[in-house]
Amino acid sequence: MRRKYLIQSPLICIQVLLIFCTSCVKDNSFIEQGRYIVYVDPQPDGPTTYNLLPVNALLFRDSVVLLNKMVFPVRILNAFEQDIVLSAKIDPELIPVYDRLTNSQMPSPALPEGAFQLAHTDITIKAGMLVSGDSIQIIPDFSKIETGKTYILPVRVGTDNDHLTPPADTLRQTMFLKVSATDVTTTLVSFAGGEQVNIFNLQLVKQSDGNYIPHNDFISANVGVMAFVNSFLGKPLQVNVVAAPELTAGFNEAHQSSYVTMPGAYYNIVPPTNTIGAGLLNSNLFNLEFTSQFLPAAGNNYLIPLKIKDDAFVPPAPNSTVFIGVNVDAHTIYSRSGWTILSASSESQATGEIASNLLDGDYATQWRSAIDAVPLLPQWFIADMGQMNTVKGIMIRHAGNEGPWHPKQAKLYTSADNINWSAAQMMNIPSPSVFNENLFIDLPTPVATRYLKFEVVATQGEAPDQVSFNEFGVYGNQP
Repeated sequence: MRRKYLIQSPLICIQVLLIFCTSCVKDNSFIEQGRYIVYVDPQPDGPTTYNLLPVNALLFRDSVVLLNKMVFPVRILNAFEQDIVLSAKIDPELIPVYDRLTNSQMPSPALPEGAFQLAHTDITIKAGMLVSGDSIQIIPDFSKIETGKTYILPVRVGTDNDHLTPPADTLRQTMFLKVSATDVTTTLVSFAGGEQVNIFNLQLVKQSDGNYIPHNDFISANVGVMAFVNSFLGKPLQVNVVAAPELTAGFNEAHQSSYVTMPGAYYNIVPPTNTIGAGLLNSNLFNLEFTSQFLPAAGNNYLIPLKIKDDAFVPPAPNSTVFIGVNVDAHTIYSRSGWTILSASSESQATGEIASNLLDGDYATQWRSAIDAVPLLPQWFIADMGQMNTVKGIMIRHAGNEGPWHPKQAKLYTSADNINWSAAQMMNIPSPSVFNENLFIDLPTPVATRYLKFEVVATQGEAPDQVSFNEFGVYGNQP
């Protein structure tokens, strides 16, 4: 008896081993024909006739961020008493099927070789379960993918058992992954138009002491430049803007111009660094501030090329430079020596805020119309320049922080004899960007005159009760 047991023992071991191995291979023969229906897990908001998984990747300088995981499970309609082992594969032959389903006008691009791999090809659904315990996972190599293209990656799930009836809807066995990648970059954007070029016509005015000051307070110029990033980020991004004088020659060649690079000592970029906040796409504006060394020559045209410094985790896009052009056209502010105020509609005499203060050169004094003037508007004064001058525009200086009383619209009448007056020239006067600011307003038409009647018809405030500002002057062509 003992010998017989020894002879049978190897046979028993072999049978046990065969049963164990059979459960490990893709033998799904126990499934009844017609009961096997497998499908990949559809997306909640996806199409109803096929499975679609959008995948977007952000490519940074040294890293890749997947906004959607390239992972999904497999399901069956009926649970079984034993494990089911299924196989997955990437099937490029189904790309045209997707194009037909979506009525694509252009065929989807071919998959780059080696760009996508399956982490594993076998998927197991455990006994009694309707969904796989492990998911299908795709491993991408974005170095082989061309940004700007959208790839369709069909992943099909099936079985190697030929005797099984395939599902009626084979599309439900396939997950179409719609894969796109974006290079995350920053761009410097100008609001001047389609080209990244801002050209400012900078007029200089020559004061009585012989020094020049910029027209329209260009010392603090909002150049309309912002930094943008082409994708929302989860953390703030600092962007540094610097001058790029090496680009002037190329700009002149492309635009057939003769700009001179503005010396760096003439201006500052303020602030030099802006932050694009988390969840935002743009920075605040960058401005130019000209320094005390700003000594532009009349008739010169200067160029300030600006670019984003390549020192952040997001690189600047190619050709994202903005060019600031400054065309210098000098004018002369006439000396007010010998000028007089002949009359005014009203004054605040009790406080010493009289019209002659407009010519005293003292920024601490001002003209203020009477608070009980009838009507409150318009308010005017007449100035005698003492001689004929060609007037191209006027200069006014606003009074401190009294914004509501500053002129907003005015009419200018001119006369050679203080008897016969010209038709009015209407002027729109901007609100000052800073307190105590000189503003220069060009006349629609230059005029030769001796007498000036300046009539304020509207102020910056909605319900003004007075008109007030510090200084008044005129400028014309440089002698």
